[in-house]
Amino acid sequence: MTEGPQAKVHALRVSSLEGRRVERVVSKREELRALEGRALEGVVTHGKNIVLLFGELALRVHLLMFGGLAVCARAEECPTDRLRLMLVFNEGALSIYRQASLELSKREELLGRLRSSLGPDPLGIWSEEEFIRRLRAKGEEKVGGALLDQGVAAGVGNILRNEILFLAGVSPERPVRELSEEEVVKIARITYEYTNDYFRALLAGRRERELHSVYMRAKKPCPRCGTPIKMFYQKPHGRKTFYCPSCQR
Repeated sequence: MTEGPQAKVHALRVSSLEGRRVERVVSKREELRALEGRALEGVVTHGKNIVLLFGELALRVHLLMFGGLAVCARAEECPTDRLRLMLVFNEGALSIYRQASLELSKREELLGRLRSSLGPDPLGIWSEEEFIRRLRAKGEEKVGGALLDQGVAAGVGNILRNEILFLAGVSPERPVRELSEEEVVKIARITYEYTNDYFRALLAGRRERELHSVYMRAKKPCPRCGTPIKMFYQKPHGRKTFYCPSCQR
């Protein structure tokens, strides 16, 4: 599952190819051959989106739930399981495989659309005030669902929102309109701090499951109070939701 921190780690791996020129494009999508002969100028992220910059063009990569991305010394070493795209550079290769969304567009148009359609990014352009405004606008929704909306905070997915609400001590079932100002500010600050902590931990080589207090820990003891963690499928999105019934109110 790719969220903001994982996308940022992938982007850093891809950045090792900066300055290299694409010699060959392997893909069923003919329009992606426009990248042949172009040099990779940079790699940026916005939320879960990884954007590769090639002059006036940009390639947006979203790995969705089960997509894979690999940077290889040689094309022959890259994974090809349900290959979506392979870029073979004059030195090294990039493989995007299994489930993934790819979009090639004009650079400024694509970046502008991402910035305008997505919420503030805890790993990029962040505004606590803007996050609070966007969260408050979800008044009738449950906070657990509101945090999944990429228009509230770019890059926060199912893992992060479960952990953020645990750290904030807020039940995912609480309607946003019922949250106090103190609770909303606390959620905002934890969203920024925890997302950055998660990213740094991944960079340091920590395993993701070591970072989770509640996510995928149903029936295990809460690390704070010892109460068994509960799991349910939260409506209306049907995503697995984990919480401590004692610590989160």
